[in-house]
Amino acid sequence: MKGYANATTDASAFPNSSPANVQEIASSQNSALLANMHDYLGAQLPTGPSQEPESISLFPPLPLSPAAASPEAAASPAASSLGTPTSAGISPAPKQMRFENTIPPDITTTMLSEFNALKLLLNERADTTQSLITKNSVAIAEVRAEVQENTNQLNALKLTLDQTCGELLLLKDRVVDLETQSSAVTKTVAVHASRLSLLESYSRRWNLILRGLEEKNQQDVRGEAIRVLQRVLPEARDLLPDAVDTVHRLGPRRPDTTRGVIIQFARRHLRDEIWRAAKNSVFLKTNNMKLAEDLTAEDREKRRRLWPLIEKARKENKLAFFRGSRAFVDGTEIFPP
Repeated sequence: MKGYANATTDASAFPNSSPANVQEIASSQNSALLANMHDYLGAQLPTGPSQEPESISLFPPLPLSPAAASPEAAASPAASSLGTPTSAGISPAPKQMRFENTIPPDITTTMLSEFNALKLLLNERADTTQSLITKNSVAIAEVRAEVQENTNQLNALKLTLDQTCGELLLLKDRVVDLETQSSAVTKTVAVHASRLSLLESYSRRWNLILRGLEEKNQQDVRGEAIRVLQRVLPEARDLLPDAVDTVHRLGPRRPDTTRGVIIQFARRHLRDEIWRAAKNSVFLKTNNMKLAEDLTAEDREKRRRLWPLIEKARKENKLAFFRGSRAFVDGTEIFPP
């Protein structure tokens, strides 16, 4: 716009041109000004003097340059015929500016060398980046292969786990069945154990244990046991050889220890009579011998727990006694606490 301020359309700027040519030149300069101003105005400005003042006021005139305000320009007929920007409202055309290359050659060379160096650096960085991308691509491919392998292994492991879970479910069902069977078997075993204990206790009721009989080598244990029993129950003297079935020592032989003798009777009533007579036998007490019932370990444990109650009842002058593993006080069975 600086050229616009210094521009003029008077005839003195075109000394070798006629007034008509001057008007044509001014019109072309106005067109060039409008082209340089681009979109400054929304509509084409008029170039003739016959334009109405309302449309001219859209672009106000600029002040004249010193050259245009000189007396020679004011007196020139060409200027009066063309009109001034203030009178006609026409903007002067800008001067054509010529630009010359004022960059020194050494600076251009330096810039070119720096540009080439930058280009080489960019190429080097691009090559390095490409190499890294290639390496990363290979590494990514290896990682993908490993991930795929791990995925396959996990799938195989999942399949194995599924099979194992299925087998575990089957085993669980079998364990439940076995637990049910085991519970039933446990109950059956308990019943059988109880019955076996009762049978053992009952079978031992046919036996008596003689303690204190001297132990000798090559000893007739059965004959000596029968003679002791005949002394305990003289009235059954002739019946005892047939009533006594088997007689033997208990357990292995040990030094300085006299083993007991177990006597099995063939007749239960003779066994019970001898057992009652042995409780008050003077012969047994004189010879440091005694007869005892053949009890199981379970029966002995029951008696051990019942003995304090029996002892207490006897101190109170009550009738207290054992019958096998059972205890009675005044005819009433008692139980351990």
